[in-house]
Amino acid sequence: MEEEPNTVNHWKTRSSGWTQTISDAQPLDDVFSKTLVDALEILPSDRILDLAAGTGEPSISIANSIQKYKKASIIATDLTIEMLEIAKKRADLLEFSNINFTVSQMEALPFRSNSFDKAVCRMGLMFPADKIACAREAQRVLKIEGVAAYLCWGKLEANPAFELFAEAMRKYFKRDFPLRLVRHSLGEPGALATIMRNANFGSVDERIVNYERVVKVNDPYFKHSISRTWPAAVESLDDEEWGDLLKYTQEVFSKYRSGDKFLVPNSANLAIGSATL
Repeated sequence: MEEEPNTVNHWKTRSSGWTQTISDAQPLDDVFSKTLVDALEILPSDRILDLAAGTGEPSISIANSIQKYKKASIIATDLTIEMLEIAKKRADLLEFSNINFTVSQMEALPFRSNSFDKAVCRMGLMFPADKIACAREAQRVLKIEGVAAYLCWGKLEANPAFELFAEAMRKYFKRDFPLRLVRHSLGEPGALATIMRNANFGSVDERIVNYERVVKVNDPYFKHSISRTWPAAVESLDDEEWGDLLKYTQEVFSKYRSGDKFLVPNSANLAIGSATL
């Protein structure tokens, strides 16, 4: 499997696509964020850490869910300040006072040991070279019996949208758009749980989370997904060119079309474990 750079410059470049497509500060109404929130079983006084939070998921969803608790709080971390600035803007628009932001690598967290009750990471652990070191660092900052929940993309074949978007880009631009295979580096069932066990987490449990994303015809989902994945390739497209590209894209997705909507399969692996001595 190919290696994908997990550098500040790499994610800084990709942040431009997210900046252009985040128009709504509201928490994402999707299965993955809801699954993570439920998995954490947040208590009224919990201090929570979001690793590789990007533009704010699941941090914003968690901040929203703990509004009823006066003592609960969350810190969102990410490698790239540009991503976190988007998350902070969302939090400011929603007037959330229970969330803070820190630029940090997962391998070297700037927090004292035994500082957090819960840790969460949505679609982030696939990218670092030393995944076990990242998990060990998460355990270090968790209190004993604190809970960590990691969600990572499943197998490529269980997530066909990635290949379909790349196919649409190839047809439109008439050149190759390689798949980011590192995204699925923890797609094999059990791989995520093995990392957590090797990092000395206890009571590790892993399961597959499958759902069909319902996408209406001409939904911004198509444009947003392309802009976030290949921002440099599409940054100069005018409205007419975008129209052509999106037409190609929806044609490529036709096998998942049902009436005026698309039913797009998604699959991820969720692993939950508790910090030990």
